[in-house]
Amino acid sequence: MDANLTITLAATTPEGEWYLGIGDPTVWGWLSTAMYFVTAWLCWRAWRRERAEQGRDRGGLKPEFWAVLGVLVLLLGINKQLDLQTWMTSVARKAAKSEGWYKRRHEVQLVFLAVMGIAGVGGVGVVAWSLRRVWRRYWLGVAGMAALLAYVALRASSFHRLDDVLLRLPVVERFFSRGLESMAVGTVGFAAWWARKTNAEEDGG
Repeated sequence: MDANLTITLAATTPEGEWYLGIGDPTVWGWLSTAMYFVTAWLCWRAWRRERAEQGRDRGGLKPEFWAVLGVLVLLLGINKQLDLQTWMTSVARKAAKSEGWYKRRHEVQLVFLAVMGIAGVGGVGVVAWSLRRVWRRYWLGVAGMAALLAYVALRASSFHRLDDVLLRLPVVERFFSRGLESMAVGTVGFAAWWARKTNAEEDGG
């Protein structure tokens, strides 16, 4: 058995069952995981800097934005290798079979994805509204957040096999599985770095 396959099956069996292990042992998987953690660290630094500046009577700062974004990125980075959506789907599948609604599972999946999409759009909308007075300072971070949530929604759709035709196209699959994720995480990281750099320059050092 191929070494990569052996490690991958530590997280997902051929039957789609989940147990604790490494979900994506490839070079790309580890690089993506590192990107998530570095970005979470950058968000933490931006939060800490803005919180300190806020205490010096500087208006127009929303350090809690970076705290929320940092936690989101950190959780997604942890999940990158734990692959917890497999576990959630396995639990849901067993519940569907035991409770007799397995044949209608696609309807339930569609409702779940719709609710998740509405919640994501609503969440981004609430964040954007709360930052409306300081939009120029945070718009890039909000854009990265929106792209990251769009990636999560698309991956959830792919995981539930609701986009088989679209994601069978190699170029499309590669963009959604790698390009969009990298762009989203990179945008958040750059926005956090730029916010801290801007605050330092405005503070004179």
